[in-house]
Amino acid sequence: MELTKIKLVIWDWYKTLSNKHLYASLEKTNPGAYEIIQDYFRNENSKLDSWARGEISYKQMHIEFSKLTNIPAKVFDESLLVIRNNFDIDQKILPFVEKFKELNIIQVIATDNFDIWDEFFLPQYSQYLNKYFIATYNSSNFRILRIDQGGEFLKTILKTNNIKADETLLIDDNLMLCDLFEKLGGTSLWHSSITDLKMKLSVLTGTNN
Repeated sequence: MELTKIKLVIWDWYKTLSNKHLYASLEKTNPGAYEIIQDYFRNENSKLDSWARGEISYKQMHIEFSKLTNIPAKVFDESLLVIRNNFDIDQKILPFVEKFKELNIIQVIATDNFDIWDEFFLPQYSQYLNKYFIATYNSSNFRILRIDQGGEFLKTILKTNNIKADETLLIDDNLMLCDLFEKLGGTSLWHSSITDLKMKLSVLTGTNN
């Protein structure tokens, strides 16, 4: 897709705009617990999907984490209070977000994320995000993942913004989702890492960032 044809960019959040983990603060305060939680996020896909679909609350998940680590659930609750200071857009990627803004391309965030996003993250961070993104869409609000129901999540974003799929670029590390979006008529930019993404965005935008 030529840059001039793009009217809307749909950005993924985790591993695309930011590599920061929700429980990053535990890495310093309780590294053992942090590693256990990391393993849980890697291995318990079905449970995490239920959480991202809004079927499970963070309170319930923290009880689960407490059982796994023998650490009181409130410790995990409290770890979320420092999200504001940890969640920045990766500095390798921010120049491209700014470039799209300069070109008057609409940008949104679409994330398979949890109730934590709305309760802890957005209230503290939305003023910063609003500089670049006109909206954030979270799976726990939609009650479906982005890939569910033939991409109904993404279709809703297109309808809401009154922009066609063939005028839209999805940027994501989920290859299945990228393939699905292309079947819907859109263009995707799949990447394997932040470094890979920077290289591909540099080619797309014709910059040396």
